[in-house]
Amino acid sequence: MRAVQLIRGVVTALLLVELAMAEPSLAPTRVFRLPVWQEAGEWARSHQLTDWQIRETGVTEQYLVSRVDEAHWQQLQVECGGDVVCTQDSCQHIRSAAGEGGWLVPAAPDLLSALAGETGVCAELGEVRWQSQTLEQPGCWALQQGQGCEAQLTPMTALQPMQRRGRLLVLLFDGGLAATELAQALEMELLSADRLQVLPATLLQLYSAEPGQLAVAQQWLADNQPEVLHQPDLIFTSGLQLASGGLENAAGALFAVGPGSSGSAISVGLIDTGVALTGVGGELIEADFTGRGYQAGGTGTALASVLGRHLASMRLFSYQACLSSASGLEAYCYSSALIQALDQALMDHNRLIQLGPVGSGGAILHHLVAEAQRRGVVLVAGVGDAGVLAPPLYPAAWPEVLAVTAIQGDRQRLPAAVTGEHIDLAARGGHVSIGALDHSQRLLSGTGLAAANVTGAVARLLQGSATVSPGQLYQYLRDSSDDLGPIGPDSEFGAGMMNPCRAWRLLSPMAVGCRSGGGL
Repeated sequence: MRAVQLIRGVVTALLLVELAMAEPSLAPTRVFRLPVWQEAGEWARSHQLTDWQIRETGVTEQYLVSRVDEAHWQQLQVECGGDVVCTQDSCQHIRSAAGEGGWLVPAAPDLLSALAGETGVCAELGEVRWQSQTLEQPGCWALQQGQGCEAQLTPMTALQPMQRRGRLLVLLFDGGLAATELAQALEMELLSADRLQVLPATLLQLYSAEPGQLAVAQQWLADNQPEVLHQPDLIFTSGLQLASGGLENAAGALFAVGPGSSGSAISVGLIDTGVALTGVGGELIEADFTGRGYQAGGTGTALASVLGRHLASMRLFSYQACLSSASGLEAYCYSSALIQALDQALMDHNRLIQLGPVGSGGAILHHLVAEAQRRGVVLVAGVGDAGVLAPPLYPAAWPEVLAVTAIQGDRQRLPAAVTGEHIDLAARGGHVSIGALDHSQRLLSGTGLAAANVTGAVARLLQGSATVSPGQLYQYLRDSSDDLGPIGPDSEFGAGMMNPCRAWRLLSPMAVGCRSGGGL
């Protein structure tokens, strides 16, 4: 049965053949199933295989894996048959789904390491078996489980959070210890003390170079100042994927409410990278919380592009909390920047805010999210693109946030989308054409794009209904959605695909004239 699953998952025509013949190091992976009585190493050497490995050994068979170019592969075909079965791995990886953990696959060095102050640590990593041990550098790895084309890949940052080394955030409310007193008690350096605008509190950033001091400080706060909120300065990520396949109908994700809506510009807050309003009309209000100066990034621009398709006239408050990677498909930010960005977004009286980055949460950020809901602010976030093996990611996993997953094609879940009981709605997020910073068009997918579709529709709903609370709105959206998957709410699609016209009729029973291209 295992052999059947392996062959089914990996045998297919290889599009990489020409590239592999030109560049031997990129040759496709070939898999040789040998009987257990065969000495695998001797067989590999006698057939001129290099860089071979034994991946699995069973009761009656063993698997030998090697990269083999097309010419050599054709010569080896005479050996295939009988006791030797030869297959091709078009997805370039064979992994066992059995046992605990899976395989750690090296991730390319990127901005994550630099943000964490760990430049150079990702060089020369090999693939290793993971047995749930704590990793020193989770940003260097992705966890792969499954076999061949069915393998699941999860960034280790989704399983083991990354944080700025030695950094502690403390929310110090008025009337408590002075910032300098607290820093002295914790035996940490006070880096900054930023007064929040929507709470009677100050955000402290503390630092210690001593290993383990951060954990000691947190324990001291738990024992001596239990009312004080604190957390490490965590690293959040925002990302999209290059999509393959055809362009999906963007018009199907748009709708216009009836004549009860006003013609004034709609205000939306977006926390992500900076934004370039590529092909999108409206007014852009910029604010930077990275300390690097405001600059347009790929993920923020992509989300703004989707918002602009819903809102012909909008005032977009762009809060740059994240720095974009060179590809523009990923961005990284600290929770300290997210906290300050959300504080400013609330101070600017945004009634609707989309939170782009995802991560492992944090008590202080959650406190600001809860304050936003208390003020009647609607918060929307994608559930994240770390795959089904990942745990729920925040802010989408908090109940105060409308959690959106992505669907593609014939209402199928985007394979990379995180699953879980916290999901509220699904929306179109696959194969979306986006205007890039260089004015080209890119075909992208991601739960952030699905969330932007929902944010754009919700903006129109709020324009026509000024009194609905966030809790009421979330319930209306769930009640009016088109059910997907199993009957009722589920961990893949939540309540189903958002149906904006049906939601509009629930919000305004006397409303007429809602037009939709077929749902989100």
